[in-house]
Parts: sequence; C-alpha cells; structure tokens
Amino acid sequence: MKKTLPQSIQIWLDKLRSQCSLTCRFIAFSNSKEWKFINGSLCHLTNKFFSIVGIRWKKGKKICNQPIILQTDIGTLGFLLRDKRSKKELLIHAKVEPGNVKKVQFAPTCQATSSNIEQVHNGSKPPYSDWFENSSYICETFQSEQGTRFFGKKNRNVLRVVSQEIPLSSAHKWISTDTIFSLIDTDFLINTDARSVLVSSPWGKLVNREPFTRYRTEFANDLYNSYRFKEESGKINNILHKLKTKQEKINPPTIIPLTKLKEWEIKDRTIQPVQDKYFEIKQIDVEATGREVPHWDQPIIDSTTKGKVDLVCGRIQGILHFLFKIQIEPGLYNKAELGPTYIVAPGIKSDRVKIKKDAIIRTSCNQSEEGGRFFKDTNQYRIIDIGDNFKIKHGDIWLTLSQVQKLLLEDGWFTNEARSVLSLILQWL
Repeated sequence: MKKTLPQSIQIWLDKLRSQCSLTCRFIAFSNSKEWKFINGSLCHLTNKFFSIVGIRWKKGKKICNQPIILQTDIGTLGFLLRDKRSKKELLIHAKVEPGNVKKVQFAPTCQATSSNIEQVHNGSKPPYSDWFENSSYICETFQSEQGTRFFGKKNRNVLRVVSQEIPLSSAHKWISTDTIFSLIDTDFLINTDARSVLVSSPWGKLVNREPFTRYRTEFANDLYNSYRFKEESGKINNILHKLKTKQEKINPPTIIPLTKLKEWEIKDRTIQPVQDKYFEIKQIDVEATGREVPHWDQPIIDSTTKGKVDLVCGRIQGILHFLFKIQIEPGLYNKAELGPTYIVAPGIKSDRVKIKKDAIIRTSCNQSEEGGRFFKDTNQYRIIDIGDNFKIKHGDIWLTLSQVQKLLLEDGWFTNEARSVLSLILQWL
C-alpha cells in the first residue's frame, strides 16, 4: 500500500510546485542560439555540458547504430546526512527539471555537472556543491548512467556527514531517512539520482539501527537474513570473473557523425528513426524558477512508451537471493554490468514477461528518469518474489543482500536500472 507524505512535507512540496514556473516548448534546432551541428555532432558552442553524437557497434552479426549523449563531465550526486534527536536526516533538494513528471522531485542535496559547478552557463553555482569538493566522505563511488542513452557516462555518488547548522534554501529541507525510505516506492517523487546515491551508500550508516530490523514481517526477516548471510568463499569472485571475462570480449562502439547513422534522419525539429520511433532527440526551450539560470535551451531525449524493470527474488536453501543478468549496453563505460532480471528500455515495444501464478509483487512504482536529459521518460519498477521452488538456469546470477551491498560500495558493478530497482528494498531498512 502506497504511503502519504507527512503533512509538513506535503505542504512544503505543494507550495514549491505551485510557486514553480516551468515552461517547456520544443523548438527547431536552427532556432537555438547556443547549440549547433558541428562536424556531425550537436554541440554546445562552449564545447561543454554534453553533445549528441552517433555510435556504431556490432551485436552478434548485426551492425547497430543510434544517436547517444556524449557527456565527459563527471557529475556530482551528493547527500548531506546528519544525526538529529537520535534520527538520521538527509538534506533533500526539491529540484525542478524540465523532464520531470510533476515538475519537482526529491533530489540529492547537490546534483550537478562539472560544467554547472564551473558556471559555464554564467549563472549561479549549484547550491551546496562546495560541500562535496575536496573533503572526507562516508562513501564515494563512481556509477554508470543508462548505457542505452549515455556513452561512457558516470557520476560521483557521495554521502557526507555534517554536524554543524547549515543555512537552507527554500527548496532544501532536512527529512528523516525513515520518512524518505517509507516513500521510496511513491510514484514520481524521488528521482533517479537520489535513489542511486542512497542504495550505493553503506546501509548501516543511513539508520540508527541494524539494517532490515525496522519491521517484523516475514519478508523483512528474509531481507535481514540475506543481508547478514556469510557468503561461500570465492563465490562472488567467480561471479565477478565471469563479468570481467564478458567485458573483455566486447568491442567498444565507434563514434560516428550523426549524418552517417543508418536508419536515422535529421529533421528541422528532431533526430528520429526512419521506421519504429522508439526515441527521438528534440530541442527544448525552458523557462524555470529555482534554477541556476532562468532560461535556456538544450537537446533532450523523448521516448514513446514506458519502460519496464523487474528484479526477481527467491530463496536458495532458505536464504533470499536476487536474480541479476549480465547487461551489455553500447554506452556503458564498463561495456557490461549486472542488470535487473528483466528490462525493457523506454520506447521499446515488448510484452511483460509472465511470472509464476504464486509469485508475490513485493513492491512496485513508476519513476521518471533523469529529468535533465530525458523528457518524462518513465519506467515501472517491480520486485517480484517467486518463493522457494524454482530451477536455477545456467548463466543466472543470484546474489544475497550481503553480496549486493558489497558490490554497491565499489565502482560500476550495477547498471542504473539495477540500482533504481534495488533502492526499493530500502523501505524495509
């Protein structure tokens, strides 16, 4: 059952949404004053931020190609965490993004590219970005973005503890971690970057109790036992060896001019497939309050249908495990990472995989993806419990929560979608 926001938070969020002026309209590429087609790529005139390029790669015997976001900037996604009256609290940013469903969503304390931090846009510096420069952190990892949309992109995921009082902007608020985790399966509330930072942090540092002891339900107990489980010696190393072997065999894609893309066409207002339109590149003009600059335009990806992400869990010898697949995507900087059990990217037409009749959907929600690069692209995320009686197929990768946490605290083992669906377990933390 979905939860409602505490009244004080709902009032704060409603006020911000009502006061937020956000106007978006699609324009012709030729009407942009700051973005131009240069040497076959759609670029910002400063050569900063990001660009739209073409890539070509081999998938089996098939030659594939598509436009993709090339962003060499490493973004900073950082949460400030504090202890307050025996509770852990996160400094939440209610952030306006042109591609957000419902305009404003909960974001990390700081969510910024290095171009924004360097103020290439001639606007103000992203709030609280100074807190995540040259300091000591509880956790800092580098994680991937969507490998079907970004080429080689990764972000710093950072958690920092503070004890001093911090002046707050009107769009920032301290909220207890328990409240955030209770709301993590609320549709279109907590953005993809916030989910990534939280699930990639040491779970024991986010609450003032032993992880997965919040509730006394049977499933909560299964999560606790999975988190506490001591792995067999060498098992996780064998899994990682399998993944690394796969990575070494993959030839990286080649960057090519957009004009050389086969089965794609550049029009005045869109870069689109000639036939099945699963996503397009458009130019969007944005006017928004609460941003570093009030008016800008940029390329943005617009997908045609909702994506689907399922993570299956079940018990092996009484211990809860989660099922991951090796996900090969052309834009992943690691070439292949551990992805969810089942995934269909936004825009791809596919039927949902049938699940066992006695399976239990433990949690489900709809989330829009990164609103600064995607225009209301959404995924439905589900965690599905298939019980005890199932066959393990060759190539399946089953991990306990103990193993999952260990890998999340390292760089680049899980895809963006895997981290997002895994974040849903934090409601039981």
